[in-house]
Amino acid sequence: MYKLQEVLDEMGINLPFDKIKISEADLNRPAVTTNETSLKEGLVCLFFDCFKDTALRSHIIHLQELKRSKIGKGVDITNEPELSDALSGISNVFKSNKANYGAGNSAVTNLDSYVKWVWYTGNELDTLNNAISAANTIHSTITKRGQVIRNKTFDDIRELAVSLIKQDYDIKMFPDNWCPGDIYIVSTPNSDKKALQAKSLNIDPKNNLNSNFQKNSKIIAVSLKEQKAQAGKASTFADTVFVKDYKSNIPKEQLLGTKDSDTVRVSASISRYTDYLEGNLKAKRKQSYINAISKGGKIHKSVNTILKAAGMNQYKSSDIVGISKPKSEKDFYAKNKVIFDALNTAVAKLRDRFNNEKEVKNTTISFVNSRNVFIKNLKDLNVDVDAVKSATFASEIQKAAGDDSVKVLSMKRSTYELASKIIYKWKTDIESLSPAYKKISDTTNPFVALTAFAIAEAGINPSFWKVIGRDKGITGEAHFFDSNDIVDIDTKTSPIKLVDSPGQAGFYLRYVTTVGTKRYNTQLTFRFANDTIRIEVEKFTAV
Repeated sequence: MYKLQEVLDEMGINLPFDKIKISEADLNRPAVTTNETSLKEGLVCLFFDCFKDTALRSHIIHLQELKRSKIGKGVDITNEPELSDALSGISNVFKSNKANYGAGNSAVTNLDSYVKWVWYTGNELDTLNNAISAANTIHSTITKRGQVIRNKTFDDIRELAVSLIKQDYDIKMFPDNWCPGDIYIVSTPNSDKKALQAKSLNIDPKNNLNSNFQKNSKIIAVSLKEQKAQAGKASTFADTVFVKDYKSNIPKEQLLGTKDSDTVRVSASISRYTDYLEGNLKAKRKQSYINAISKGGKIHKSVNTILKAAGMNQYKSSDIVGISKPKSEKDFYAKNKVIFDALNTAVAKLRDRFNNEKEVKNTTISFVNSRNVFIKNLKDLNVDVDAVKSATFASEIQKAAGDDSVKVLSMKRSTYELASKIIYKWKTDIESLSPAYKKISDTTNPFVALTAFAIAEAGINPSFWKVIGRDKGITGEAHFFDSNDIVDIDTKTSPIKLVDSPGQAGFYLRYVTTVGTKRYNTQLTFRFANDTIRIEVEKFTAV
């Protein structure tokens, strides 16, 4: 057991023990939750309630700004006269309201101890600051009153929404696709109870669920984003909007963009494995042997995708040694070297196959044909297309990617093909879409419809706020999205610019669009993540 002073010396912290008593427990990260998202959302709930007390709000903001006032972890606030009152106030608020901050798998504990730990050690200041700035923005822009909930009632409302969507539109959907709100604020008493009595999602004019969500009254839904977070995901668009119950569906096996999905899936699996194994900064992945072959304590599906393609024996989750409590990355690698050796052998075999002259030639021909079709489809959609010929672009990819050219060509080709399928469906089968998406079916450009879907302006969602916290500074951003607003491509969206490059496994579309009365710089991305195509609104910022 390390002595307290040794721990402090190692961390570079010099605290005045004569002014405050700190125990060893204060320097250990408290157990809060196994879900990092629940920690961040629970903190926003906690600070929203703390900020109802003007003095406590002032103490918290002052101490957090002071803690961040110098570079490094050595900023000492333990002699600040406000510290004791702030910690006591936060603890009282948490103990009185913690049941509202998470339920079931989302439950949180020791949030007050977590705040103390961050302030004492200087660790995870960005996480704390994001929560404080988000709560401060809610108080400054949206509301200062009401009961914030992320509890069983919160879950019950979301489950009701899912069942009503199935009832009204015969669509299976996750709650997040109905309402992106991570927390609800019950601003008008009993609005949550009234919402649970709803008999339709948005059809019955007198008793529908969505009408209970308002801008500053009844239930206020707040979507929480961090400064660098993506604005929204649209990956489920192709199999949700083009739902199988209606004829305008895209076959599941083609959601990778191409019927010839084996090369694409194997290429993407190799990319995921080697990025983690080598610590590929370009892919924004830190080196991690554990993540290279597993996720959530189970073997990652990409492992057996690689081994199967190479004709080698496959593994089960139970074959991984030390996955439950890995001692260290190096220790994990040593204990599972047989799996890593097998994967490295398989990757070498597959790369030899992909580098075969015939394979390169066939993949290049498919890429050129798919890109030509994609470019042709874009010309009718007000898209500014690069004049570079597809064959020339293929040569640029081969030069940039080298031995990985088949991988990049196949993955990029599949994003083009999925986009082309969506364009085709939007042009030919629009009348066959579910009535749930009547609003975005009026949008003539499928990429703008994708953006609408990603930010939950799809026609089935209630009104909500999006609050963006800051890792620096105490004030964030707040934007309101009214369920009655619509993205209007015909009159309010600028020409769309296609952004493509040889090195990326996908493409970007950038434009300015309008929601309600506000204009937003938008970047819609089609790209590979693991072995699936992700469609994401990576940027959606007010002009």
